[in-house]
Amino acid sequence: MTPQTSGGSEHPDDAAPRPWDVPDDPAPEGSGVGSVPESVLDAARRAFDAGPSAEVADLVFDSLLDEDPAGLAFADPSVRRLHFGVDAGDRGARVTASETGESVRVTLQVLPPAEATVEVRSKGITFLARTDQNGIIRFDVLPGLVSLLITPVRSPLPRPLQTAWVRL
Repeated sequence: MTPQTSGGSEHPDDAAPRPWDVPDDPAPEGSGVGSVPESVLDAARRAFDAGPSAEVADLVFDSLLDEDPAGLAFADPSVRRLHFGVDAGDRGARVTASETGESVRVTLQVLPPAEATVEVRSKGITFLARTDQNGIIRFDVLPGLVSLLITPVRSPLPRPLQTAWVRL
């Protein structure tokens, strides 16, 4: 499935800065190593702009960092596997990512499987896409920070789910 994109943000407020578009501001002179540029602080404040109704799905497994809990060895080590989840229950998302030249091919599985609208926030563009009835979608993004806002089409997913930001 190919997402429909317009080359820009699908947000109604296109003029608003996006949290993942952080300018490369130099640190103020004499500020020292521990100083954080104001643009980075501002981006951090806006990082979860999905609203209070969205649940945050934390990264609970990353194949780059964690051993598989089932002890499984996967055939292709170039494919990165991530699992996002919430504290209560089995809600979340499974993501696989693999580099395909200048982009990253992403496969998303919504958990539990259900049709959903997905807002893909990434370097370059933000776009909306829709999973199939099994909660699966494939799309390409540029390497960099990515977050997904998953909104259920109907129950059993009662509230939108926003994944933590990860670098792909």
